[in-house]
Amino acid sequence: MGLLNFFKNKDTFKSDFERAGKLADQDKYGEALKIYNSLLKKNPESTEVLYNMSIVLESIGNYDDSINCLDKYLKLKPEDASAWYNKGWLLKELDNLNDALFCYNKSIEYDPKKANVWYNKGNILFTLRKCEEALNAFNKVLELDPMDDKGWYNKGLIIHHFGETDEALNCFERVVELNPKDSDALSNIGVIFARNGKLEKAMVCFEKALSIGCDLEIYHNKGQTLMDLKRYDEALECFNKVLELDPNNEGSWNSKGNIFAELGKHNDAVNYFNHSIKINPNYSNAYYNKGLSLVELKRCDEAIECFRKVLKLDPTDENAAKWVKEILSLKHIP
Repeated sequence: MGLLNFFKNKDTFKSDFERAGKLADQDKYGEALKIYNSLLKKNPESTEVLYNMSIVLESIGNYDDSINCLDKYLKLKPEDASAWYNKGWLLKELDNLNDALFCYNKSIEYDPKKANVWYNKGNILFTLRKCEEALNAFNKVLELDPMDDKGWYNKGLIIHHFGETDEALNCFERVVELNPKDSDALSNIGVIFARNGKLEKAMVCFEKALSIGCDLEIYHNKGQTLMDLKRYDEALECFNKVLELDPNNEGSWNSKGNIFAELGKHNDAVNYFNHSIKINPNYSNAYYNKGLSLVELKRCDEAIECFRKVLKLDPTDENAAKWVKEILSLKHIP
């Protein structure tokens, strides 16, 4: 968002307007606003002042008043695509997503060739779980700008959500071609490789991603892959790294418990699963894994309570139901 300068006549109004713009450029927003307010008293329908005032108000975080200026501006210039976009951005920042979406649609109505508007529209639609519409928006972004790495990334996320992993992989690989420093895309490629059983390729991706920057989710994903490779000591280092920086990461506590369970250290495993459950009492995976370790420890009464908790959280969990049935048949618990 940039300040506008429309005036041609050499008059006081113009000189004050220009002075306010220079003050705003120097981050002297309070002084600039005083001048803009003075100018609006002289001419309440000055679109130039209203627009620039909205930019200054946005810069100081006064989004409501910025929107108010844009509303007045748009009554006078309803076909200004940039103003509709700015209003949409402000509403999005205020979590007013439906109204923001309306504004982005108005911006597109008056200028359908701005990739950034389609991109922001796609983000809102994705947040609202309108995935098909979001995908259409990101496809439009890439039609307008095939080099937009963020558009490729978000398209990949949605396609992966639809279960189309091969096409999602192509999208994330395209991101890395355009931006080799995108650690999130590298991590996502690694996750897809890991799920397809290409564990060594996955490790290469996670290592590249971590060479770009420390990211706890990537450390966690690397740890999961090391577990699949049965490289438990290295996996444990990854989860400990996550927990050192984020002690409330229930996923890494759960995974740490899984390592100790794999090593036959079920008492330790139960303690780690308990850590995970304490952080997130609705974490069904931790209850299920705790139940498995309790079975190994012959603590069947406690195990069945874990599996019942899983079923309370997810009545469709067939594995938990199977364990409840099996324990009941062995223990004859009514």
